Amino acid sequence: MEEEATISLSINATVREKDSGRSVASLEDTSIEVKLVFDEVPFEKRLELAKKNDAESIIMLAWRYYHGISVEKNFEKSLEYCKILQKLGRHDLNSLKSTLEMQILIRDALKNGKERAVIEAQSGNAISAYAVGALYFMGKDGFEKNNQKAKEFLSLACKSGYAKSYLIYSYVLFSLNEKVEGMRFLKKAAENKSDLEACCMLAWHRINNSSDKKEQEALFNELLELANKGNDMAMAYIGNFYSNGRFVEKNEELGLKFFKDAAMQGGDPYIMSLIDFYERHSMRDEALKFARKSYAFDCKPAIEYLCSKLISEKINKVQAEKQIELNKLKERAENGDISAMIELAKKSNRKEAMRLYKKAASANSDKDALQCIFELWLEDFDPKNDLKDFKKFYKMAIDKKVFYACFVKAKLAEKGMIKSSKKTTPIKLYEFGYENGSGECAYELFRKQIAGKTFDVKKIVEYLKFAAEKNVPKALCDYGNLLLHGGLSGVEKNEEYGISLLKRAAEAENIKALEVLSKYYLQKKNVGEAEKYLRKAALLGSVKSIKNLGILYVSQKKYKEAMRRFNNCMNLGDFSAAVDISRMYYNGWGVEASEEMALVYLFVGAKKGDVESLLQYAHLLVYSENPKIRDVENGLKIFRFLFPIYEEKMSDISFFLVKNLTVLEKPQSEIYAIAKVAKNKGVDSEYIVSCVAHFEEKVINPENRAEFETCVKELEKEFTNETKKTTFNLPIVPAIEEYFDKNTKNNAPKNSEKSN
Repeated sequence: MEEEATISLSINATVREKDSGRSVASLEDTSIEVKLVFDEVPFEKRLELAKKNDAESIIMLAWRYYHGISVEKNFEKSLEYCKILQKLGRHDLNSLKSTLEMQILIRDALKNGKERAVIEAQSGNAISAYAVGALYFMGKDGFEKNNQKAKEFLSLACKSGYAKSYLIYSYVLFSLNEKVEGMRFLKKAAENKSDLEACCMLAWHRINNSSDKKEQEALFNELLELANKGNDMAMAYIGNFYSNGRFVEKNEELGLKFFKDAAMQGGDPYIMSLIDFYERHSMRDEALKFARKSYAFDCKPAIEYLCSKLISEKINKVQAEKQIELNKLKERAENGDISAMIELAKKSNRKEAMRLYKKAASANSDKDALQCIFELWLEDFDPKNDLKDFKKFYKMAIDKKVFYACFVKAKLAEKGMIKSSKKTTPIKLYEFGYENGSGECAYELFRKQIAGKTFDVKKIVEYLKFAAEKNVPKALCDYGNLLLHGGLSGVEKNEEYGISLLKRAAEAENIKALEVLSKYYLQKKNVGEAEKYLRKAALLGSVKSIKNLGILYVSQKKYKEAMRRFNNCMNLGDFSAAVDISRMYYNGWGVEASEEMALVYLFVGAKKGDVESLLQYAHLLVYSENPKIRDVENGLKIFRFLFPIYEEKMSDISFFLVKNLTVLEKPQSEIYAIAKVAKNKGVDSEYIVSCVAHFEEKVINPENRAEFETCVKELEKEFTNETKKTTFNLPIVPAIEEYFDKNTKNNAPKNSEKSN
């Protein structure tokens, strides 16, 4: 932690109208800065006041030394201030005092290293056993959270009679659902009346399981006494009881007092309980004020709450401002203001927008309104209800030289929604529109040329260039891409101009342009620009860009961000991301390394039809040393299945098959057939070429030639659509069986049912 912190929040949000939910504003990359200060009073002044027994200064100094804020972190010094406050009869630092005593004990137990502490614990050192068990339970200081390990070491401490271990051991047992034994050790811990937390936990368990009113009253008083002695947990329970009228008459004022006292001890749950109380009672300013104050306790949930509320506040403010603007716009539109009608239509639903555009167009044949009418008809046209108006507004559009209408009429004619004559065929409409300046018609003629049997390069360039000059986003993208790479007759490579066109297309939210730009900047090693375009494309729904963003984050070692993107791809149906997630588990990138989890994700991807997942699944089956995964026979079957259907990887697959089938002494005709077909299909690797040469020079002779040639012909038949296999019964190895036996669908990868 620092003395001061400034958090910059970037907002990307759509602000909507309260009643209709329609978008009224976009907050893109809007920034808010949140300034947090540990202590408004200077350090030197706090030292001076602490000497005069000023409680607040003693509290702030204890937290300062605990966090190491503008001073060297010093647990002993922090503990010293906790004890000073306790002598003054104040309990504000009881929780911190307990935490410090535990952390000092653990620190001392680990002074000779983690391995030494474990050895000492196993050799009977109760304090080391307590420290190691506690660290396994908390998952800190290099100990991965493991409740079974925690139980193992803490039981050693308990058997040695180390009383401090009883309470945390009971927590471990409860977490493992060993409730009877957990309660036994909780009671043992509570026998030490100075262990306030143990006494509190026992009283809480008993009061929640009691139906006797006298016993409940006695236990309530016991918890109240513990709260008055400074136990934060008891304070929170009593605050909750008073606030909800449970076991005691409801008293919101007393509830708030105890919530405040608990929160001031610095525990995250108690801070959030107080903030929640303020929220429930519409005391928002108090909630925000305490959230800011909680920076001194390093309470991250409270800071997150503060940030989220400030973002909501900003959005609500913008929403209110935009609503006022919208109401004024509606008033102007109702009074016949054409520009207001068009602007309001852009913020309205389709039905209302069409009504406003038609009203504006009918009033004075407004060009913008006419353009928008035809844009809406291109998206949704009902011949039964719209045809009469279409004819009316089409004539009006042509008279006003809005030739976008030609493009829409041609498109609807191609769909069979509007009848066309010899004079109004789609092609003639596109040509008429192009001749009169329609970029959309020009782009459509470009597409027809590309798809046609005749290929007029001059016409292609002419149409595409014209459409780009008219700012048609798709044309800007295609022409920019053409200029970027060159290679077409009549178009000289012009990287700078090509990029400028692609950027204009990207501004118009053309996904292909965003993808091209991200690839270009990656090749130029401009990662910042590449990420910017990938993120924008991803926000627009490009699954390809979401995946590429994940790959970029892996290269930057931002593994958490990468995993989120790959999982998004899986959720959106792109199961090729299973390979990327598998690779992360295999290498331990941002997750615990696990060959089994790598296999599980490949299994899911393969089952959903991703060929690369199936290939990598086969690799693991063949090469893994794990007996629960290794299955060479089935791995080879997968490679053999993929050989005729995964031609992009034929070089790798053929090499693998020939090499392994040779080692396994499979029939030579089969090995030759794979090598020969691979060579015939264009695989020119030295290994495959030499293998074919070896067979033809030293193995094949007049007596066996027919057998070898027949094998080649049979294999070649598998490449034809009539005989090509497209389904495969995926083998399930023990590691997969075990995973699905242990995990429900809720915590298994998405779409990961075990059956084929």
